[in-house]
Amino acid sequence: QTLDPYLIISNDGNYQLSLEVIVQGPEELIEAGTVLEETVDGGDSGTHLIVLHLKAQVPMGVYTLSIVVQEISSPGNSTGTEVPIEILRTDDPSISLNASDDDPLSPGSHWIAYLLLRNDGNHPETFTLNVTGAPKWMVVHLASSEVTLPAYGDILVTINVSLKGEGMDAPDSIMLVVTATPTNRSGVAPKAVLDVPLDVPEVPEEGLPWWPYLALALVLVAVVVVGLVVWMRRR
Repeated sequence: QTLDPYLIISNDGNYQLSLEVIVQGPEELIEAGTVLEETVDGGDSGTHLIVLHLKAQVPMGVYTLSIVVQEISSPGNSTGTEVPIEILRTDDPSISLNASDDDPLSPGSHWIAYLLLRNDGNHPETFTLNVTGAPKWMVVHLASSEVTLPAYGDILVTINVSLKGEGMDAPDSIMLVVTATPTNRSGVAPKAVLDVPLDVPEVPEEGLPWWPYLALALVLVAVVVVGLVVWMRRR
């Protein structure tokens, strides 16, 4: 990022001067040094463009630059001015999957993933993390539900997924959505989509109970026995 201010340099003396323009400022904003060398005749003035190269990842805030114009052969002959520079707020959060277990989640095991939460904005930001998409038979635990990051900071957040038990009808995978919501502003909250692979045995189909068949057989036997007794008496 650059700033391109114009500087009016006047030589109110009666002889030619060889001048240099030196810029000084906070270390996090700019590298101090000479940005312009110019020769100005006596009684002359002119407008000069100077190019200031700002450092990367400058935090939000108001900074003061010191611009000094001095004679090259006699640095004590100098003048200067101060210029306020305001770095406006920028917001650029993101969250993404950094790494995860290769093995699918099965009953009695855990599926671990690591999310990279980044704050590429130029001011500190606090995020609230939450997970959606988990069925009732799944347990999802985030290592941190609230994270504060400095400007241009990042952190790895662990997510631990497990199953409550066995014997559930489960698909081959579950899509979970992790949202990082900034707490001190409104706007778009970054999201990460996790595809959790599952290896859950199918629920066996229960057969019909055996006791109705036994009861039916006993009834049939009783009917046959009664029929034989009646038939024999009639004879």
